[in-house]
Amino acid sequence: MLPRLFAHAMRDSAVILAIIAAVAAANWLLTYNRVPNMLTDWVIGNVDSQTMFLLAVILLFLFVGLFFEGIAAMLVLVPILHPIAVSMGIDPVHFGILVIFNLMIGLITPPLGLCLFVAEGVANVGMSRIVRQIIPFFFVEVLVLLILAFVPATVTWLPHVLGF
Repeated sequence: MLPRLFAHAMRDSAVILAIIAAVAAANWLLTYNRVPNMLTDWVIGNVDSQTMFLLAVILLFLFVGLFFEGIAAMLVLVPILHPIAVSMGIDPVHFGILVIFNLMIGLITPPLGLCLFVAEGVANVGMSRIVRQIIPFFFVEVLVLLILAFVPATVTWLPHVLGF
């Protein structure tokens, strides 16, 4: 039974690593074509309020989370968006939590939600069944994300209490 378990573990790991490799290639392609620089120029030119910027960041990271692995998305987008967020008066801790929470939602959303692939590999019940079961959690997570975004004290109160 042990060789069969190893074979299943290798298959599941290979699927996840193939997704990560595709994301890394797409990440390189975006960076090579200067898409992050174009994004920065567009944000600086078109977004003038903190609320609009937060909504744009939420939508951007929700979209990016559909197709990119979290670390790759952070490596590309955070160095661009963090200085813009700070210049608009957004607390860096608040911005960081929003980024992480957004990308966490991406882990459970198709088409490249890595946690979906892991759950399907373990449960072996089919991707469509898992996605149907996750839909209510997705909406709750989006609601929590909006609360975190527009009530910064939910994120920053503990660091401020601790003196950060």
